[in-house]
Amino acid sequence: GRVRGVKTDKREINGDMVIIAVGVRPRSSLAQEAGLHVSRGGAIVVNERMQTSDPEIYAAGDCVEITHLVSGQKFFAPLGSLANKQGRVAGDNICGVPSVFKGGVGSFIMKGFDMSIGSAGLTLEGAREAGFEADISLTSPIDRAHFYPTQAVTCFLMVFDRRSRRVLGFQGIGPMGDGILARINGAAPLLCEGGVIEDFNNIEMAYSPPFSAAIDSINAAAYVAENLCDKRMRKIDMGKFFAYMDNPALEPDWVMLDVRHPKQADPFVEKFGPDRWLSLPYDEVRNRYEELPRDKTMVIICNAGSRSYEVQRFLDHHGYSNNTVLAGGINVVKRMNVDWLPST
Repeated sequence: GRVRGVKTDKREINGDMVIIAVGVRPRSSLAQEAGLHVSRGGAIVVNERMQTSDPEIYAAGDCVEITHLVSGQKFFAPLGSLANKQGRVAGDNICGVPSVFKGGVGSFIMKGFDMSIGSAGLTLEGAREAGFEADISLTSPIDRAHFYPTQAVTCFLMVFDRRSRRVLGFQGIGPMGDGILARINGAAPLLCEGGVIEDFNNIEMAYSPPFSAAIDSINAAAYVAENLCDKRMRKIDMGKFFAYMDNPALEPDWVMLDVRHPKQADPFVEKFGPDRWLSLPYDEVRNRYEELPRDKTMVIICNAGSRSYEVQRFLDHHGYSNNTVLAGGINVVKRMNVDWLPST
């Protein structure tokens, strides 16, 4: 037979393929038999010189735990890139050459069918568990200059601490290629050094239209994070937006304000009705903003979020502060496989 989906104790998820991702466990039985210290998860405990609890015995690679350079906590990161660095450090010290491995941020890149998926640092959930006052900047930029013929939409999520403005993690997903890899590799060194939002604002990335936009995706994500920290921008995240779309009674005073072109917005207005979805094109906002309701919370929507933010700033200036921006915009919504999107 064929796979039709997965049934859990909460819901059924339709699908054509099931991927069993069991993860990796450290194989440390030899170390345990030797009486060496291991973590609760079974990884061998080592110091920066890759020495175990017995200083005459060294360990490196997919069997050891290391220090997370963002959280400061120990974690298990079975990655070939880190294993080779650890092996060199262990070899140096065994041969009498002083050398240390400080830790890492768990940077990885993987291929998921025709998509690239990458991450460095902490996720939002991991950051909050580590005690940070964490929030996210969600952006959906194109991966090349807007006039270049093969541009495609990517999505990036920057995790940051509101108190210290430190960037805690960076994740991305997009079409196969080097675009996501380049941004993860650009973010990782700053994460290792405790970089703050302003460091990511100003990081210099190589630019040419066939490879990137003039405002790089890392810079754009940091700009949004800065706007949020400085309270120049208010947003709702995708989880809350999807909950509303599934059950409008959760937020009865919300109305969507779609500032995209009418050809993009009208199918949504037709499906959900003008009581839930308003269309006011970006180019007409300055002349028609007085038509907007003052007794509703307007969720401003565009494709990527940049025009929504500009409209928010304009409306705030004119006394219409009853608004918020949908973080990431419709570009992200379209990649979430929701069943309520109208055909356009």
